[in-house]
This record gives sequence, structure tokens and C-alpha cells, in this order.
Amino acid sequence: MSRRKRQRDSEKGNNKSTSLDGFPNTAKFIAKDRDKAAAIFRRFDTLSYRNLLYLQSKISVLQERLDICDAEDAKDRSDEAVRCATSWEDFEIAGNSTSNNKAETPQQTRWRLCQEIKIALKEYRK
Repeated sequence: MSRRKRQRDSEKGNNKSTSLDGFPNTAKFIAKDRDKAAAIFRRFDTLSYRNLLYLQSKISVLQERLDICDAEDAKDRSDEAVRCATSWEDFEIAGNSTSNNKAETPQQTRWRLCQEIKIALKEYRK
């Protein structure tokens, strides 16, 4: 029997093999329903909204931290701060650089913060 025929038979519920009770049989039952009336899935609206609120709060805190970094750079006006504020390449190099000092440089802090913001925004928008 061809793979395509087996797939069609399986989708129609003509599969001669037995399935385990639970998720496998429930999925087959839902798939056999031509009107898809049995395909009722929970949306978890309350959890979804709560998660969005948490993400908004997290992003707001990250934005405040970035604003603080900006204010500190505006006061400092070092050559590195000016270069990093106007050149993505310089910012990436400074943010990824390693120093002998164990403390993070301001640009390393900003870089790490921007990576956190990118991840949080990506999760928020999906």
C-alpha cells in the first residue's frame, strides 16, 4: 500500500492498527469529524492575558534600565559612548569585548540589556 493511501486511510479513520486510549484515539476521533465540531480546544485566555501583562511589565522595567544607561552616557559623553550611540558595529564590538577587569563596562551592560530586550520583545510579539 502506498504511503499516500495509508495516510488518507489513516485520516479517514480506516487505519486497521489499534491505537492506545488517550491522546492517540482522541486525536483520531477529532480528525474523523468532518464538521470539525469536536475540535474544541481551550484557549487559556486568562493565562494568556496574565502572561502578556507579565511580559509588558518586564519590558517596561528593561526600558527603564535602558533609559538609565542612556542618561549615564549623556552625562559621561566618552568617546566610546558617542561611538556606540551612533554605530551598531562599534556598539557590538564594545558590548562583546572582554576586559581584564571583572566589572562590566557600561557598553557591556547596555549590550546585555539590549539582548534581554530583544528576547522579551520577540516573545511578546509572537
